Amino acid sequence: MNKKLIILIVVVVLLVGGYFFLGTIIGGAVTTAVNSFAPDVTGTKVTLGGAMISPFNGSGTLKELYVGNPEGFSDGKAFSCAKIHVNAEITSVFGDTLVIDEIVIEGPEFVYETKLTSSNIGKILDNVNKFTGPSAPEEKSSGPAKKIIIKHFVLEKAMVAVSAGGVTLPVPVPRLELNDIGVKNGGDTPAQATAEVLQQVLGSVSKSAIAALAKGGGALGKGAEDAAKKITGGLKGLLDKAAPSKP
Repeated sequence: MNKKLIILIVVVVLLVGGYFFLGTIIGGAVTTAVNSFAPDVTGTKVTLGGAMISPFNGSGTLKELYVGNPEGFSDGKAFSCAKIHVNAEITSVFGDTLVIDEIVIEGPEFVYETKLTSSNIGKILDNVNKFTGPSAPEEKSSGPAKKIIIKHFVLEKAMVAVSAGGVTLPVPVPRLELNDIGVKNGGDTPAQATAEVLQQVLGSVSKSAIAALAKGGGALGKGAEDAAKKITGGLKGLLDKAAPSKP
């Protein structure tokens, strides 16, 4: 075999191997970070199956995100997503503040369980609010904390399965866009950024579920109206709680 061809093959193998090796290292750091701090924010089980981030352009995918239910609800999930697409400024990985240009969560599945005047999503949202409130626990760090900025966040094609009284209804969640998370503060901690996103996402999911039920199922199709009435009967307290406050 020609020596030049052998050298070329070796170079290609090294480049490809290096790409996946570095991508795995960066992805592993992201996975470890999510699995470490996210449960403190939600107060529930949170697992990220893995991540692959390109060391060249910062684009990548997070896989198999799972968030469990809080205590008092079923042992199932509160929500999950097979893939989350991210695009980060790769040079910022080596600085004090990680800049993420975009996060796109497409087709996540939420499960909304109700118990009279409470819900699993509402409970997680309460935990998130406590984490960021005046009595929030201090984040321990052996050195300067890494900060994060998220320029653009998108949640689209989301569905929530509203479950109560043995009845389950599928409800679409409107597209949600958030911009410039952490910009005003020069960067948030990963936990703060996660909490800010979850507040908006879970709030949108709750409002979508309750609003659809309040309409008696008409927005969900002809066959859903009777089932929606059964669920809505036990949600009067939730409707009052979720209604926007008057100025």
